Amino acid sequence: MIQAHELRIGNYVFDALGNITQITPRMIVEQSQSDIAKVEYLKPIPLTEEWLLKFGFKHNSSNWLELKYHTDCEEASEVFVISYNLTSKRFAIGDVNDDTMIYTGKIVDNVHVFQNGCEFITGKELIVK
Repeated sequence: MIQAHELRIGNYVFDALGNITQITPRMIVEQSQSDIAKVEYLKPIPLTEEWLLKFGFKHNSSNWLELKYHTDCEEASEVFVISYNLTSKRFAIGDVNDDTMIYTGKIVDNVHVFQNGCEFITGKELIVK
């Protein structure tokens, strides 16, 4: 079950009918009018290789997929990488100019949780391509 505080506009989830839906401002406003979109009926979408590829990630090795993104951070590299391990279900962030990676301790196995983590780190929404 998904808690309301876990969701942001733009998150992908399963609705009450099992269809993939994206959280919109309208869904939030209409919470009291539609059972299909009520938070208590929404279910998380498992984070899979297919979803990572839809978000633009590329294979780095057999178990790792990565996405490079640009930043305007003056104190660090302008290009960072987010990597996700399909086996451990953990992600890492690092500078493309060196081999330093910071790994998350938390298992991330749902699309909306991964979207939220990436948006927090990069300030940018993951877009389905």
